[in-house]
This record gives sequence, structure tokens and C-alpha cells, in this order.
Amino acid sequence: MHYLLLIIPVTLLILGLGLIRYKGIAQRHPYLDWLGAGYVLLAIPLSLQSFMGNHLLSNLAALFAFFYLAGFYCVARGVGVRYGGSLPVWWVLPIFCVVLALMVFYSVIRDDLAWRLLILNVAIALILSLSSRHVVAPGGRFDRLDSLIRGSYMVLVGYAWVRAGMVLFFMQSLPVENFTRSGYWVFILGIGMLVALWFALLMLFTVSTEVVREMKSELDRDPLTGLLNRRAFFELARIRLQQSVHGLWVLMVCDLDHFKKVNDTWGHAVGDRTLQTVSQVLREHLRGDDLAARFGGEEFLGLFHCAELTDAKLRVDHIRRQIGAAQFTPDGAGVTASFGAVCVFSSEDLGMAIECADALLYEAKRSGRNQVKWHHETMVRFTGRRALL
Repeated sequence: MHYLLLIIPVTLLILGLGLIRYKGIAQRHPYLDWLGAGYVLLAIPLSLQSFMGNHLLSNLAALFAFFYLAGFYCVARGVGVRYGGSLPVWWVLPIFCVVLALMVFYSVIRDDLAWRLLILNVAIALILSLSSRHVVAPGGRFDRLDSLIRGSYMVLVGYAWVRAGMVLFFMQSLPVENFTRSGYWVFILGIGMLVALWFALLMLFTVSTEVVREMKSELDRDPLTGLLNRRAFFELARIRLQQSVHGLWVLMVCDLDHFKKVNDTWGHAVGDRTLQTVSQVLREHLRGDDLAARFGGEEFLGLFHCAELTDAKLRVDHIRRQIGAAQFTPDGAGVTASFGAVCVFSSEDLGMAIECADALLYEAKRSGRNQVKWHHETMVRFTGRRALL
């Protein structure tokens, strides 16, 4: 029987080590270390207690209580870190001190297993509850998996309080003799095992999903500016245009003027910062389903959804003026940008629209740079379509 009960702490140990190991793969998820450490710490007393009688349990009560409190503290802190919070040690230090002192009292001075169980379970519920404020706080992502994690943690907190209440209610009838061989102990281990297994597997699955999502995002993004790359822009732009019913879509091509001079004069570090600043300007002008991409070198693309042609013109010209007003070089000098813009009416027109906007861009450069050239034919077409509507 004892060896069968070892399955539970061994499983916890494996799950804990798995979470820690997975943290090495998912570097952006530091909370996995805390969760893994919590599972490992909980596995230690569970495995040892299954082989001990009441006398030895009493002598080591404070030590085992420390492992339990530390394990659940790590779990609570890991969940808090996941949701942008934390659980400083000094928050739980008073709980540790009071519990350990009471453990010594109810094991050395007055041997009372029921009171030890009650105190420990109340303390565990308190520690888990400290991170619940981060779990229920608004903000962050609330997709189905994330909502499931939040709900599961709150169930864990609720179960901890219910277990403390059960101990209080059944204090007089607890199987004090041969406690670790009792059905109560097996019940606690079994429920704890199910909760721990569910939570760990849910976390691993969620992190795996997030890693895949992050990898997809990295594949879609230009590493220097964080804007979409060429492939992702085409993919998303076609979807936007196919789903669009109302309004106007404007495709804008932007190229920095004399950018080579910036690199030659100030070096590539200043050139990179210039590209990053321009990309930030573009991001500030994105609304709703708008897209912005770096098409290569110092060339950028934007796809803007506007209600009116006047709004589109104002937005593109404001981007041009904001880029021209920024300071990029150590001596306070800036750069300008030339633009070509065209109205787009369907996903089938996208390739031709880019070619047209690119030709307009070079017309703007030939005309003196730092200006926007619009494709009048598509502008007239949009105005005529609005008149028909």
C-alpha cells in the first residue's frame, strides 16, 4: 500500500521537474520555475510521510510544514508572476513564523495531530489566496485557455479552504492513530493528485500554445522594427480586403530620403535607430484593422482603413510631417520621407496597387522628395462609388 501511495509524490516530482525543464525551452515564461519548484517541494514531504508513524510525524511536524508552505508559496508566486504580479517573501514570512511556532507547540509541548492539520491547511489556503487578486484582476489576455487557468486556480484556492473547513468540522473524528494509513490520508492524496495533475498539464498545454503563437508572431515580424514583414503583410492585407464591406482602404508606400547618407555619416547603429523611430511613428497611426510593414531596407508599407478620402490624406500627410520633425542623428538632424498612395478596392488589386504606389513613390522623389503622390484614378473611382451609394 505504501509503495502504491508513492505514485502520487513521484508524479508530482516528475511534473515539477518537467515544468522547470520546459522553462529552459520557453524562456519568456519565468513563472514555470516557481511552479516546478513548488511541485518538487510538495513531493518531498508527501513521499516521506507515507512511510512514517504518528510519533515520527509529530517529531518532524515543523519540518514537513515548512516544505508544504514553501511548496504552495512557490505555486502561488508562480501564478502571480504569470499575471504580472508577485508575492514577496515578506508577505508570507509572518505566516511561516506563526505556523512553524504552532507546529512546534502542537508536536513537542502538546501532541495534537488535528490542530496541526487545521493550522497547516488554513495557512496553505491563506498563501494561495494572496495570489488570487492577480488572477481575478482585469487586464491581460482572456482567451479560453487563459480563462481556464484562472478558473482552475480559483478552484484550487476554494478547495484549500474547503479542506481546512473539513478538518475543522471533523476534528473530533479524525483517524489520529496510524494517520498515514487511513482512508482520510489516501483521500487527501488522491484529490491533491488530481488537482495538481490537472493544473500542471493545463499549464504545459497553455505554455505550448503560447510558444507556438510567439513563434508565429516572430516569423511574421521584422526583427529590427517589430513591424510586419513582407509575407505576413500580404497574407493579412488580403484577409482585410476580403472581409471589408464599408469605407476606404488606402495603400501607402514610404521610403526614407537619402537614408544611405545617414548610414555612411553616422553608422549603422544610428541608421537602425532611425528605422525603429519611423516604425514607431507608423504604429502610432494604426487603428483597428490597419497594417504596417517594413518591406525591406528603408521602405515601409501601410494599409489604412478610412471612412473618407479626406481622412486618408490627412493621415498620410501627418505621418510624413511627423517623420520630418523627428531628430535621428547625434547633431539633431532628421530625415524626410517620400510617399506613394493609392486606393485599394479588393484583394485582387493588391499586387497592382503596390506597383502603382511604388511608381508614385519614385515620382515623389523625382519631384523633390518629402511629399505624397496620390493615384488620381483610384481617388476618382472611390469618389464616384461613394456618389452611387
